[in-house]
Parts: sequence; structure tokens; C-alpha cells
Amino acid sequence: MRRRELICGTLALTAGGSRNGAAQVVASGWESKLNALLPTPEEERWLSIPWKLSLSEAIGEATRSGRPIMAWVMNGNPLGCG
Repeated sequence: MRRRELICGTLALTAGGSRNGAAQVVASGWESKLNALLPTPEEERWLSIPWKLSLSEAIGEATRSGRPIMAWVMNGNPLGCG
């Protein structure tokens, strides 16, 4: 019985310690850490490009505007493995 109490007490202290550690991470400026991971507006400029999923629509628009088409084509695994 004593051994069980020791194990339960140790687990309770460990769990409590991890909660306090999480609170310290939140208190120590998690927003600045999150902002460091998020893309900047400069890095998201590619989202403003009017991408076309239909090749025929892209050809029609390129013909009307006199601009070239960039085709991103691949065959196989998107990660290049296999």
C-alpha cells in the first residue's frame, strides 16, 4: 500500500510540475514565439496570384492578356520519395 501511495504522489507532483511549466511558457510571451513561426505578409505574397486549376481557363486568359503560362506539373510522389 505504501508503494502505491508513493507512485501516485510522484505522478501527481510530476503532473503538477508540468502544468506550472506550461503556465510559465504562456506567461513568458508565447505570442512572440507564435509570431516568429507564422509567415510574414512578404512570405504570403504568392497567395495573391490568381492561380488557375483549369488548363483551358488558363490558356484562354493567357491568350486574352498576352501573357505566358507557368505550368507546375509533376508525376509521382509529391515529396519526391519513391
